[in-house]
Amino acid sequence: AARQGNGELADLLRGLEADESAAEAASSDERLLRCRLCGERLQPRSKVAVLGDSVRKGKEGNALVRCLYEQRSDVVKEIDRNVYHRINQCNNFRKELSETMALVRALGEEMVPCGTTTEIAAKGGGAWRNGTEIDRKFYNARTSSNAQADVIDDAASTSPGQTAQNASSSTPNISPGPSLVPWTAASKASAEWHVIDLCCGKSLTAALVALLFENAFVTCVDRITPSQLPHYEEAGLGADRIRYVRVDMLAPGNESDPTSPFLSEVAAAVKEVGRPKVAVLGVHCCGVLSLKAIELYEHLGADCIHLMPCCMPSKKDGRFPKSIFESRDQAVQYVAWAEHLRARLADDLGGCESLSSDTLRKASPEVKDVGQKTAVGGSTPKCELLSDVVSVKNALVSCRR
Repeated sequence: AARQGNGELADLLRGLEADESAAEAASSDERLLRCRLCGERLQPRSKVAVLGDSVRKGKEGNALVRCLYEQRSDVVKEIDRNVYHRINQCNNFRKELSETMALVRALGEEMVPCGTTTEIAAKGGGAWRNGTEIDRKFYNARTSSNAQADVIDDAASTSPGQTAQNASSSTPNISPGPSLVPWTAASKASAEWHVIDLCCGKSLTAALVALLFENAFVTCVDRITPSQLPHYEEAGLGADRIRYVRVDMLAPGNESDPTSPFLSEVAAAVKEVGRPKVAVLGVHCCGVLSLKAIELYEHLGADCIHLMPCCMPSKKDGRFPKSIFESRDQAVQYVAWAEHLRARLADDLGGCESLSSDTLRKASPEVKDVGQKTAVGGSTPKCELLSDVVSVKNALVSCRR
């Protein structure tokens, strides 16, 4: 009903669904409440709702989290439905939400370049990143890691007071600014876009991209069973809006087709959907999977790629420079790994070489800008450390054509 523009009917149906869920909870033990579609046990309150309590009480200090709840309450209400209960199983929901919203911001900038819409001017904003604390420079990861390590806890596993205290330790309680994304303009522009969410897991990123950019098509990719994803069809996000490609990103090709199944299956999906613009997103692409994401970006000739890498590759893997592991400090290694991914994008496009690990160790916010050397064809691979992401692993590696 919502997709057909009948908001009144959609609200009525959601109300009936909520009444039915409340009746079920009242007539049985809350701990035994189960999904009507899959039979999986549900939590008495969703993580979306628990985190929303902190926002409503003014105790949430993270601007990215607040932007979703304050600017797009319609989407918050949607993902709180039982059909999205798998999203509420995400570990460290608050952290993962901040990571996803950082990618949403980056994707919005691709769809509607900053400063080109009347919506931004009307709201009095120039940069969409106003109101969020962005560190565009490499800093000494060894001195900042301890301060940021306290804010990884999941809001659902702490009290609202504890959550707010942790948030304020790294992110000041600042105004979310005019708008994270010019939603109206971006929604219209999203009709041209096919967004690919790699290593999607429970598909929090895919769900929010599909709901926030109402005309985009989303393909989520992972090797887990489809039963681990939300009930998208029942949620109203059918095959015309979102699909799942189950494939092992590391699976090799064979003699008849040397191209890896990962590349060929995603490329086939992109061709079938037929959108003129393609974005590759990756949150938590562990180790070498980040390089596979870059390989897909190159294989598709996609318009942009935005990665937030997490785990490091193995030190024993001879494919990677030893300089990445030169320091014993894991935070410094992570920064070196993120810079290596940026340099890989630049090198493949005819650009610059990677900074040395020694250079990274000496970098500080006062003297070193993040690498942003321009590659051939107008591409500008970038690596930013985003202090408004609730994680010590907060690098955003990006490139656009």
